[in-house]
Amino acid sequence: MPDTRTIFMSSTLSVAFCVALLSLAACAEKTDPVVDEPRQAADQLLVGEVMAIAYSGFRDGQHPDRGSGANNPSREEILEDLEILVAHDFELIRLYDAGENTVATLELIREHELPIKVLLGMWLQAEFSNHEGCPWLDEPIPNEELAANA
Repeated sequence: MPDTRTIFMSSTLSVAFCVALLSLAACAEKTDPVVDEPRQAADQLLVGEVMAIAYSGFRDGQHPDRGSGANNPSREEILEDLEILVAHDFELIRLYDAGENTVATLELIREHELPIKVLLGMWLQAEFSNHEGCPWLDEPIPNEELAANA
């Protein structure tokens, strides 16, 4: 009959062996992160796009509509800008509204088949006047304007 000491050493070695075996098995297991399938075609995704810039096209003396009308860049000026961006490997531009300047930019990208993707923003008009908490408003926004924006 084995003595208690032999049984204890045998049990300890068995436990140590099992722990070592499980540790090695855990190290050998490869787990891939779960990735959802893309909902868009791969060439339409922004993954890997690193050359991006916010673009408006306005030059000295030009501006969006500030209440008295816009002074937009010409189609020739916009195309010149876009060709410069393409030449410097910009593949993604951020536009801020859906005004005439943006429409012309999108049309030129399509017409000239430029390899540029666009993130298109939108301009929201105020639905309430925050002139007391907004440093760039000197006076309340007229109620008629707020009603038109709602």
